[in-house]
Amino acid sequence: MPDFDNIRHPDFDRMVLRWKMAQAFARGGIHVLKPEYAATPGWVGVRVGPDESSSDSPGLERDNSRYVWTSKTYESFLWKHRRELDEEFVERQERQIHVPLFQSLTNIFSAGILRKPPTYGDTQPAGFWKEFVSDVDMCGTSINAFRRMALHGGLTFGRMHAVTDRPMVDVEARSLGEQLDRGERPYSYLFSPLQLVDWELDSFGQFVWARIAEPLYAPRMPWEPQGAS
Repeated sequence: MPDFDNIRHPDFDRMVLRWKMAQAFARGGIHVLKPEYAATPGWVGVRVGPDESSSDSPGLERDNSRYVWTSKTYESFLWKHRRELDEEFVERQERQIHVPLFQSLTNIFSAGILRKPPTYGDTQPAGFWKEFVSDVDMCGTSINAFRRMALHGGLTFGRMHAVTDRPMVDVEARSLGEQLDRGERPYSYLFSPLQLVDWELDSFGQFVWARIAEPLYAPRMPWEPQGAS
């Protein structure tokens, strides 16, 4: 069995950190102040040679030759100064504030673009289509909310993807009426470039196949601590 977790498209590896940053700023708040991934690199000095100074702090030392400088990543969008101690850097992170400017701009653009509801030609949706536009993803998302989510994703990542599928069944329905009775109708859902980890295109730029990473949800039992499962 191939190790699919480590097989990724080169363009995904090249863009994943940019997409994660875009997602964090689109969410705002704690996602910007304390991102859950190594967002920026920084330098750490390790003393070498005899200790001729009373200070053990590379932040106070003037002679670079007494230290070996190595790179380290930090879960912060702030850049660490070369002579800044980790304790000082953590303290500076605690003092930072975030103004959700990107989020506000996205909401303004979305409100302007989607100020009018979608049109359906000369007639309103009926039958199957009426049910679809009122519940696109079978989770209660209307077509208005669905297109707003798609636009927000497009403004955030530069593109957004949608899949239209049908529910999996053990026994195929014998007629369209039986499909409708059992609720077997197409549905659509969105996924971001962070979930499209690998793909292949043909000479016309169309997908030959795509691999979508979906989270595995393991429900936590009432007696289990948070993060146990």
